[in-house]
Amino acid sequence: MKIREVRTRVVQWRGETAPLPVHFCTNPMDLLALPQSSMKTFAFHGWLIVEVEADDGTVGIGNAALAPLVTKALIDQYLTPLLVGQNPWDIEFLWQHMYRNTMAFGRKGVGMTAISAVDIALWDLLGRPRSSRYSGCWEDGRRRGFRCMRAGCTARASKTWRRKRSATRPMDTRR
Repeated sequence: MKIREVRTRVVQWRGETAPLPVHFCTNPMDLLALPQSSMKTFAFHGWLIVEVEADDGTVGIGNAALAPLVTKALIDQYLTPLLVGQNPWDIEFLWQHMYRNTMAFGRKGVGMTAISAVDIALWDLLGRPRSSRYSGCWEDGRRRGFRCMRAGCTARASKTWRRKRSATRPMDTRR
Protein backbone atom coordinates (compact mmCIF):
# COMPACT_ATOMS: atom_id res chain seq x y z
CA MET A 1 0.00 0.00 0.00
CA LYS A 2 1.28 3.47 -0.92
CA ILE A 3 0.02 7.00 -0.28
CA ARG A 4 -1.56 8.26 -3.51
CA GLU A 5 -2.72 11.75 -2.54
CA VAL A 6 -2.92 14.21 0.35
CA ARG A 7 -5.86 16.63 0.18
CA THR A 8 -6.48 19.62 2.44
CA ARG A 9 -9.43 21.95 2.77
CA VAL A 10 -10.39 24.72 5.17
CA VAL A 11 -13.89 24.92 6.61
CA GLN A 12 -15.06 28.29 7.98
CA TRP A 13 -17.85 28.81 10.53
CA ARG A 14 -20.15 31.57 9.29
CA GLY A 15 -22.93 31.43 11.88
CA GLU A 16 -23.47 33.31 15.11
CA THR A 17 -21.08 32.65 17.97
CA ALA A 18 -21.63 33.08 21.67
CA PRO A 19 -19.38 35.68 23.31
CA LEU A 20 -16.70 34.43 25.66
CA PRO A 21 -17.45 34.79 29.39
CA VAL A 22 -16.12 37.90 31.10
CA HIS A 23 -13.95 35.83 33.47
CA PHE A 24 -12.40 33.83 30.59
CA CYS A 25 -8.61 33.89 31.02
CA THR A 26 -6.12 32.22 28.69
CA ASN A 27 -2.91 33.80 29.97
CA PRO A 28 -1.83 36.49 32.49
CA MET A 29 -2.15 39.26 29.89
CA ASP A 30 -5.92 38.69 29.90
CA LEU A 31 -6.04 40.15 33.42
CA LEU A 32 -5.21 43.59 31.99
CA ALA A 33 -8.02 45.91 31.07
CA LEU A 34 -8.08 45.15 27.34
CA PRO A 35 -11.04 45.71 25.05
CA GLN A 36 -13.46 42.77 24.82
CA SER A 37 -12.76 42.51 21.08
CA SER A 38 -9.18 41.36 21.77
CA MET A 39 -10.45 37.90 22.75
CA LYS A 40 -12.41 37.35 19.53
CA THR A 41 -9.29 36.02 17.83
CA PHE A 42 -9.06 33.19 20.36
CA ALA A 43 -12.19 31.41 19.15
CA PHE A 44 -11.60 28.86 16.38
CA HIS A 45 -13.85 29.77 13.46
CA GLY A 46 -11.77 27.95 10.86
CA TRP A 47 -10.85 24.29 10.70
CA LEU A 48 -8.47 22.34 8.48
CA ILE A 49 -9.40 18.87 7.26
CA VAL A 50 -6.62 16.63 5.92
CA GLU A 51 -7.39 13.55 3.83
CA VAL A 52 -4.68 10.99 3.09
CA GLU A 53 -5.69 8.58 0.33
CA ALA A 54 -3.95 5.25 -0.26
CA ASP A 55 -3.65 3.57 -3.63
CA ASP A 56 -6.41 1.10 -2.69
CA GLY A 57 -8.88 3.98 -2.27
CA THR A 58 -8.89 4.02 1.53
CA VAL A 59 -8.98 7.53 3.02
CA GLY A 60 -7.83 8.65 6.47
CA ILE A 61 -9.02 11.96 7.91
CA GLY A 62 -7.13 14.34 10.22
CA ASN A 63 -7.82 17.86 11.44
CA ALA A 64 -6.23 21.02 12.80
CA ALA A 65 -7.62 24.25 14.20
CA LEU A 66 -4.55 26.46 14.67
CA ALA A 67 -4.18 28.91 11.77
CA PRO A 68 -5.88 26.63 9.23
CA LEU A 69 -4.92 28.64 6.13
CA VAL A 70 -1.23 28.72 7.05
CA THR A 71 -1.30 25.06 8.10
CA LYS A 72 -2.93 24.16 4.77
CA ALA A 73 -0.19 25.95 2.85
CA LEU A 74 2.52 24.21 4.87
CA ILE A 75 1.01 20.76 4.26
CA ASP A 76 0.46 21.43 0.55
CA GLN A 77 3.93 22.86 -0.11
CA TYR A 78 6.20 20.94 2.27
CA LEU A 79 4.59 17.76 3.59
CA THR A 80 2.64 16.41 0.61
CA PRO A 81 5.75 15.91 -1.58
CA LEU A 82 7.36 13.95 1.27
CA LEU A 83 4.35 11.64 1.73
CA VAL A 84 3.16 10.76 -1.78
CA GLY A 85 4.46 7.34 -2.80
CA GLN A 86 5.45 6.34 0.76
CA ASN A 87 4.19 3.34 2.73
CA PRO A 88 1.63 4.58 5.32
CA TRP A 89 2.58 1.73 7.69
CA ASP A 90 5.94 3.42 8.30
CA ILE A 91 4.36 5.92 10.69
CA GLU A 92 7.48 6.59 12.76
CA PHE A 93 9.62 7.07 9.66
CA LEU A 94 7.07 9.42 8.09
CA TRP A 95 6.75 11.47 11.29
CA GLN A 96 10.53 11.82 11.61
CA HIS A 97 10.80 12.63 7.90
CA MET A 98 8.17 15.41 8.20
CA TYR A 99 9.72 16.74 11.42
CA ARG A 100 13.27 16.83 10.11
CA ASN A 101 12.25 18.48 6.82
CA THR A 102 10.40 21.26 8.67
CA MET A 103 12.95 21.64 11.47
CA ALA A 104 14.04 25.12 10.37
CA PHE A 105 10.58 26.52 11.10
CA GLY A 106 8.46 23.72 12.51
CA ARG A 107 9.55 22.83 16.04
CA LYS A 108 6.38 24.35 17.48
CA GLY A 109 3.24 26.18 16.46
CA VAL A 110 1.96 25.78 12.93
CA GLY A 111 4.68 23.32 11.88
CA MET A 112 3.80 20.83 14.61
CA THR A 113 0.09 21.42 14.00
CA ALA A 114 0.56 20.44 10.34
CA ILE A 115 2.53 17.31 11.26
CA SER A 116 -0.09 16.41 13.86
CA ALA A 117 -2.97 16.76 11.38
CA VAL A 118 -1.21 14.49 8.87
CA ASP A 119 -0.31 12.04 11.64
CA ILE A 120 -3.95 11.81 12.73
CA ALA A 121 -4.96 11.16 9.11
CA LEU A 122 -2.32 8.42 8.75
CA TRP A 123 -3.48 6.63 11.91
CA ASP A 124 -7.07 6.94 10.74
CA LEU A 125 -6.09 5.49 7.36
CA LEU A 126 -4.46 2.49 9.04
CA GLY A 127 -7.47 1.96 11.27
CA ARG A 128 -9.89 1.64 8.38
CA PRO A 129 -11.07 -1.89 7.55
CA ARG A 130 -9.36 -3.71 4.70
CA SER A 131 -10.48 -6.53 2.46
CA SER A 132 -7.60 -8.80 3.48
CA ARG A 133 -7.57 -10.47 6.90
CA TYR A 134 -3.83 -9.92 7.33
CA SER A 135 -3.50 -6.45 5.78
CA GLY A 136 -3.96 -4.69 9.13
CA CYS A 137 -0.96 -6.43 10.71
CA TRP A 138 2.50 -4.97 10.79
CA GLU A 139 4.69 -6.76 8.33
CA ASP A 140 7.47 -7.71 10.71
CA GLY A 141 5.19 -8.42 13.68
CA ARG A 142 5.43 -12.17 13.27
CA ARG A 143 9.23 -12.09 13.12
CA ARG A 144 9.43 -10.00 16.29
CA GLY A 145 6.92 -12.14 18.13
CA PHE A 146 3.92 -9.81 18.33
CA ARG A 147 0.38 -11.13 18.21
CA CYS A 148 -1.98 -9.24 15.94
CA MET A 149 -4.74 -7.61 17.99
CA ARG A 150 -7.08 -7.16 15.04
CA ALA A 151 -10.33 -9.11 15.27
CA GLY A 152 -10.31 -12.25 13.16
CA CYS A 153 -6.61 -12.10 12.32
CA THR A 154 -4.73 -15.41 12.47
CA ALA A 155 -1.21 -13.95 12.66
CA ARG A 156 0.57 -15.18 15.76
CA ALA A 157 4.05 -15.17 17.15
CA SER A 158 6.55 -17.81 16.14
CA LYS A 159 6.74 -21.11 18.07
CA THR A 160 10.16 -20.17 19.44
CA TRP A 161 8.84 -16.98 20.95
CA ARG A 162 5.83 -18.80 22.42
CA ARG A 163 8.13 -21.39 24.03
CA LYS A 164 10.31 -18.67 25.56
CA ARG A 165 7.25 -16.83 26.82
CA SER A 166 5.68 -19.94 28.36
CA ALA A 167 8.92 -20.68 30.19
CA THR A 168 8.68 -17.37 32.04
CA ARG A 169 4.93 -17.30 32.63
CA PRO A 170 1.97 -19.44 31.60
CA MET A 171 0.09 -18.34 28.50
CA ASP A 172 -3.55 -17.38 28.74
CA THR A 173 -5.39 -20.28 27.08
CA ARG A 174 -8.80 -18.58 27.09
CA ARG A 175 -8.12 -16.78 23.80
